[in-house]
Amino acid sequence: MARPGGNPHLVPGNPGNSGGKKGRSGPKPLAFKQECSRLTDEVAMPKIAAYLEDPKNGPADPAWRWCLEFSAEYSKRKAAQEVEQSGELTIRIVRGPDR
Repeated sequence: MARPGGNPHLVPGNPGNSGGKKGRSGPKPLAFKQECSRLTDEVAMPKIAAYLEDPKNGPADPAWRWCLEFSAEYSKRKAAQEVEQSGELTIRIVRGPDR
């Protein structure tokens, strides 16, 4: 029985709305995350680097672009971003009529 105008899948008492299944929801265990990180570093990244460095492959290749995006996203060494600001900053405070 759905509420008028409501989502029938979120009705209280709906057996499918149990809040997640044990072991299949919630944060991943730390050991799992560490193993995924190790595999990325030791297995995936060397293969991706070799693919990117191969002169036969280039930016026109969708796999090349995927490798570049993957390495940028999951690399432990993020590129340093240098931000330089210059100029003058003026702050003007205007009080309303009630002050």
